[in-house]
Formats: sequence, C-alpha cells, structure tokens
Amino acid sequence: INLSGESASLACTMYGTPVTCLLDSGATHSLISDQQVRKIERITGIKRTGSSVRIDGLYGSPKSALGTFDANLKFGANRVPQTFLIIDDTSNLSTPVLLGFDFMSHHKVNIDYDDWTATIDNQIYPLIEEKSTVGATALQVRKKIARNFRRELEAVPWLKNSEQDTPCNE
Repeated sequence: INLSGESASLACTMYGTPVTCLLDSGATHSLISDQQVRKIERITGIKRTGSSVRIDGLYGSPKSALGTFDANLKFGANRVPQTFLIIDDTSNLSTPVLLGFDFMSHHKVNIDYDDWTATIDNQIYPLIEEKSTVGATALQVRKKIARNFRRELEAVPWLKNSEQDTPCNE
C-alpha cells in the first residue's frame, strides 16, 4: 500500500523494542530483516528454514528465508501474535518489518484513509504520519484524495442505487 509516495506504517514494539511496521497487502507473508532481528536481542525460538522457503518478487530475484519465528507485536496495550519470515538484509527493505497479507487477513486489518488509522482486531491505531515536502501534512493530502475519490464515485449514476442494473449486467 503506497499513497502518493507515503506508506501505511504503524509503530509498535516487539520484545520491548520499538519498531515501524509497513502494512503491505501485496506481500503474502510477513517479513523481518535479519539486521532487525539482531537489533531485537531477546528473540527466541528461531527455526531455520534453509532453502525450502523461497520469497519471490522481492526486488526482482527470489530470496531464501533464513528462518522463521513467532512474536507478539504490541500496539498500545494490545498484543497481537504473528509469525515472521527472516530475510537477509541485503534485500534492502524500506522498512525492516513488513506485515503482509497473512497478518492483514488474519487480524481483519482495515485502513481508513480519511482518518489515517488502521483497525486491527477491532482496535483502532494511528498510522505514522509523515510530513509532505510541500508543507501540508501527508494526512491532509490523503484526506483530500479520499474525499475527491468518494465524490467521483458518488457521481456515477448506477452506483447510487444498487437495485439498478449495472453496466456489467446489461
């Protein structure tokens, strides 16, 4: 998920260490760089995967997962369990912790672009807000984009009344 160069990221802690997690619905699995694993010294229960787990589509060439582990992410006062694949940091992830579709579908993640929040297991958390280079906050820009898109959808006659035949049904 990337909107106008901004990404949907959340702040949380993993084993007491603050981390930034990128929400990525295009990734089938949740990933963490081996460099980030080294920073979080308290991670235990790492299982080696060898070459049996391959990650395709990451920077154009397949990568092997180095291992896997289970962690509890702490968002505010809530703990959310997740399994991560560890990848080697030469993959140059823009964010060292990536929450993929496995996390998003299991925990019923919903991103609200108007309020710039994410709902995880029915709890609402603020997304990390970055400043835009043109002076307006990224949140204001995203809200304007969402409002304009909603207005455009409302202007489509066959979307207003679900009882009508849609062009696909004609």
